[in-house]
Amino acid sequence: MGKVLHKSGQSTGRVFAPMMALEPRIMFDGAAMAEAVDAHSDGADAVMPVAVTANPRVLLLSSRVADGADLALAAKDDVLVVRYDAHADSLDAILARVSHALDGQQASSIALASHGANGAFELTADHGVSLAGIAGDGALQTFMRGLGAQITEGGRIDLLACGVAGDSAGNALLAYLSDITGRSVAASADSTGNAAFGGDWHLEAGDVDASQYFHAAALAGVDGLLANPEMVADINPGVNSSNVGMPVNVNGTLYFRANDGTNGIELWKYDRINAPSMVANINPGANSSSANNLANVNGTLYFAATDGTTGQELWKYDGTNAPSMVANINPGASSSVPEYMTNVNGTLYFGATDGTNGKELWKYDGVNAPSMVADINPGANSSTPEYLTNVNGTLYFRADDGTNGSELWKYDGTNAPSRVADIRAGANSSSPGNMINVNGTLYFAANDGTNGQELWKYDGVNAPSMVADINPGAGHSSLSYLTNVNGTLYFSASDGTNGNELWKYDGTNTPSMVANIGPAGSPGTIEFITNANGTLYFSAGEGNGDLELWKYDGINAPSRVADIWPGATGSSPTNMIYVNGTLYFSASEGSNGRELWRYIPPSTASCRRRRRRLRPPRQGRGRPSR
Repeated sequence: MGKVLHKSGQSTGRVFAPMMALEPRIMFDGAAMAEAVDAHSDGADAVMPVAVTANPRVLLLSSRVADGADLALAAKDDVLVVRYDAHADSLDAILARVSHALDGQQASSIALASHGANGAFELTADHGVSLAGIAGDGALQTFMRGLGAQITEGGRIDLLACGVAGDSAGNALLAYLSDITGRSVAASADSTGNAAFGGDWHLEAGDVDASQYFHAAALAGVDGLLANPEMVADINPGVNSSNVGMPVNVNGTLYFRANDGTNGIELWKYDRINAPSMVANINPGANSSSANNLANVNGTLYFAATDGTTGQELWKYDGTNAPSMVANINPGASSSVPEYMTNVNGTLYFGATDGTNGKELWKYDGVNAPSMVADINPGANSSTPEYLTNVNGTLYFRADDGTNGSELWKYDGTNAPSRVADIRAGANSSSPGNMINVNGTLYFAANDGTNGQELWKYDGVNAPSMVADINPGAGHSSLSYLTNVNGTLYFSASDGTNGNELWKYDGTNTPSMVANIGPAGSPGTIEFITNANGTLYFSAGEGNGDLELWKYDGINAPSRVADIWPGATGSSPTNMIYVNGTLYFSASEGSNGRELWRYIPPSTASCRRRRRRLRPPRQGRGRPSR
């Protein structure tokens, strides 16, 4: 049986903390420990009293670790597991929980399991620990000294969090913590967690095998990494910004545009192993190629760029050979400005101008020279095709034929492009945009001239129709960032009362607001909504301009992932993309400008499947009553 942390057979019947059983283990539940309760109305012990080994090891486990229950189950029988509520517990309360668990003894070591990044780790939702932060925070210093006082001389604090010792600031933090606690401090220099996610349990700084706290077989079932969002690289060093943008996934490699401060805006890549690197200096020297509108077509990256001689033209990169221009569509130094690049059955479609016909719909099949599909707005005028979207092999887009305004068009790859409907009759424009395919139905924002810009749909058979007048009357719902999550459409919208908030539509019921993250009446901001394996990640603020990374799992209320730039400023995450289990985005924490960041979300589904297999209960031994 796991060690019983406390006896409570005294006549007072007083219990310092409720206990919860996780299989055979007895574990202190910090969230439930807000007040003592009388668990012994019959005067009997709730558990079979067993002595605790002198100088035990303690696992101090933050509630913000998504796989915390798995981690607790994996702990060895002689490890005291103390869980705390990272949102509600004060620093003093956390110390009290540790003291209560030790019951007058000292620990031989305390492992603090939380989320981390280079040079920092999270203690509570409001207390991140970094060298700069703790040096000016008396409460944090007092906490760490108090934690050290509960460890024997020669004992150790083990920080189970990703990458804390991954840079010079992290090593300086460990030295500082060791100095104020009087105890050795060990931490990881890389990813801590499941090997399948690139992690391990070795704390490189201190050379400690943190797996000693856990049963090896059970530990293998703990999914994910103990990671907070972290900057991948400071591409443009110091306070300058690389302004990472236009990210796209090509066979697991992340491509994007960035400026390192020397070579201008160029094409970059990150393979998740080596440091991000510039693919090529297409426009030599400090000039910018302005790589833009990146798109993946069957493993080849297409983008718009200028080499300084020709204008912005269509380029490609196969991952091996140097990037090359596909064609100089608008001859000489003029630009064709390819944009809205979209793959339909292996053919690249985009908007471009050849200098004669205005901006029209073009295509490139990878073999023949790029060609104009049709001169929708004849002559030198532009139809300006935008928001190109593939719905089951049919290309939908916005275009203006010069007569009916900017309306919804389609192209099936065989027949001439045609207008789907004149949603706003006459020469006025419905301006359809923000298009997305959800299970074969096209959803988009449009304005019929009566109801303002609202959510519309088109099933390919019936006439396009408005889904709902979210902001009643002529007001606009400001619909944007439409995202498909397993057949449910999520988007940012305003009903005219609550500002821009997160909304959803399941295809049957009326669209509804998921949550009012910003206070009623505030402008509200929901941006860059991204599907990460069924969980939504997005940029949001609570009405004070503090835009940070948030998530919504479809069940629990939306919550902030991390306060990357602490305080009221906000890191303003943008340009999000999910690549092979990692969320990438652009953000600033206030010191390094806007750079490439990443967050590795925990895999909760596999945790639930594995949880029952971690440690089968042993029969006939004492267990606490519920």
